Amino acid sequence: GVLEGTGGNGGGYIAQDELSDYQGAPDTGELGPFTILSGRMIELHEMQLPAGDLALRVDDLGGGVDWGVSVFRADGSFFGKTETVADGFGNDAGPGGSEWIQMTLPADDFYCVAVWKTRVNDLSTTAPYRLWLTHDATAAPEVAPTATRLVGAAPNPFNPQTVIAFELAASACCELVIHDLQGRAVRTLVRGDLSA
Repeated sequence: GVLEGTGGNGGGYIAQDELSDYQGAPDTGELGPFTILSGRMIELHEMQLPAGDLALRVDDLGGGVDWGVSVFRADGSFFGKTETVADGFGNDAGPGGSEWIQMTLPADDFYCVAVWKTRVNDLSTTAPYRLWLTHDATAAPEVAPTATRLVGAAPNPFNPQTVIAFELAASACCELVIHDLQGRAVRTLVRGDLSA
């Protein structure tokens, strides 16, 4: 992996070689804790997983870093950043937040879970974390949201329907509206007071 240097204005890159650790065929539940040490930016966990729906969560255990996570199928072909398992990528929970992704694994196979620090400022931080797996997940794991945000839509692309997930960090009046490419409102999906 590579991490862009300070400001992205010619600050250079930091490269790290990393070997994966083998986690076997884990059941639903906790893996870890693990730690990405100061001066390191990524860890790779190889595991044998069954086909079907999987929710994966990365919990910050006190380092306060901004986490990224992605899942790659280890079927012998090369996978780059854009070649993760469909919907198997997440990095938008913010510093210290729990990062989660929900995906459908295409086959019983070996998969690589990459967990990394997303910000160059976190490179010097020792960052402990835990992984949680939920097989046959039909909904996001219960995590107290740290920010109000759209989580995603699955399946994407979709036909004839999709599920749009969002989180509220606190109880609020909420409106969720679908717009067309010209910005015109097509349909209001949610309007009203909702709890976190």
